[in-house]
Amino acid sequence: QEPPEDDMSPVPPIPEIKTEPIHHHRKTAQHHRKYGDRVLLARQAENGMMKLGGRNATMFLWPKDMNHPRYKDIGDRKCMAYNDIWNGGAPKYAGQPFAHVTRSHTGETFSVFVKRTVNQQCLGWEYCGEYRSEEDTLAGTQAAHTVPAATKNCILAIILASFKRPNGDWKTRIEIWREQIAQWCDEDPSPAGPKWLVDGHDGPRSDEEAREKASSAARARALGFSVDMSQEQLAKLLVAFDPFYESSSIEFVYYDEEIYNYVKAGKTTKNYLNKSRKKGTDERTRAAAKASDWYAIYDTYLGNG
Repeated sequence: QEPPEDDMSPVPPIPEIKTEPIHHHRKTAQHHRKYGDRVLLARQAENGMMKLGGRNATMFLWPKDMNHPRYKDIGDRKCMAYNDIWNGGAPKYAGQPFAHVTRSHTGETFSVFVKRTVNQQCLGWEYCGEYRSEEDTLAGTQAAHTVPAATKNCILAIILASFKRPNGDWKTRIEIWREQIAQWCDEDPSPAGPKWLVDGHDGPRSDEEAREKASSAARARALGFSVDMSQEQLAKLLVAFDPFYESSSIEFVYYDEEIYNYVKAGKTTKNYLNKSRKKGTDERTRAAAKASDWYAIYDTYLGNG
């Protein structure tokens, strides 16, 4: 049985797919293509990624029921599913040596799956391998004003949709953020800043403004933080708040064939053209998109063809 097609995320369009794959520059071609023959996956396939546990919209693929079949099948291991829009620093291909993500399992090796979005649609999910994150591996914080508006809108839509689900993950996560920001504000009496943010501008208007420093508490005040603001209001604040875009480094450890084989039957509903396989007219257009199809699209997007 075909799984339902994955949700459509509002993101900036990228160039149309070329029929022939584009070869990446020589420096990374061999490693870049190593797992290109692997099929992309459908997030909601019961014979695929859903076997790992967790809801179909959560980042953590972890069953709450200790009698879940996956414990018997592959044991007690951690798995993460990263939306490529929200986690733009996630691996771009299986086996990428280093990447950075917003959440991980610190001090443990865990499986990484990454959503591949093309022209506002999900091409599929790629199993990228086993990664590890250590303590004190903060990769940095992206300034919120440099995050594209379309990306912010996508993130906000995900959070608001989570609020509407009975067991939405963000109902809890938003309150953790509320407590953290309130603590920063209690400990730091700095006035609202930087000035361009206080004045309601989208970003610094000069080099001088770009160099202006402001603490997390000061930025929260500039954005109008109040401890009793609604969850929806707080969500809108977060997507404009620098600390929200903190990420940690993860390092590739190995590619686990057991994990890939465990989920590979749950193929993506899309073909290499990012069209429904059900409407395919020949063998190729009825076949599931592969990782190499994503690599060709990625290379086209980056202009490395």
